[in-house]
Amino acid sequence: PSLQSYPTAVDFFVALCGMTGGQAVPLASSHLLPKVVLGATVEEAGLAPLRAEVRDQVIQMREERGRDLTEAEMEEAVASIQRNLRASGRGGRVQHMSHDGALQATHAQTYWDAPTLA
Repeated sequence: PSLQSYPTAVDFFVALCGMTGGQAVPLASSHLLPKVVLGATVEEAGLAPLRAEVRDQVIQMREERGRDLTEAEMEEAVASIQRNLRASGRGGRVQHMSHDGALQATHAQTYWDAPTLA
């Protein structure tokens, strides 16, 4: 069934997708689902090598320092790695999934701010 018929369902799922790193994609019809799955798969396949490169470089930095990185150091390290990848031409572009609709989730922040989704 369509989520639009449930007053807070879209807000809930948009917040849940945001919290888990997912994407809430509106579908006008179920026949579009294979395209959405394929688009998400292509996007994920493009991100996997970049994610591995960042992970390996962060591990190396942690070993060099002999301790875990602080959150600020981690953010700076990732930004630096991204700049270096772009400068070396290895950063490439990842094909992102696209869609032609927009979900109206005006109250999704309520779920983001809740201590639990239960």
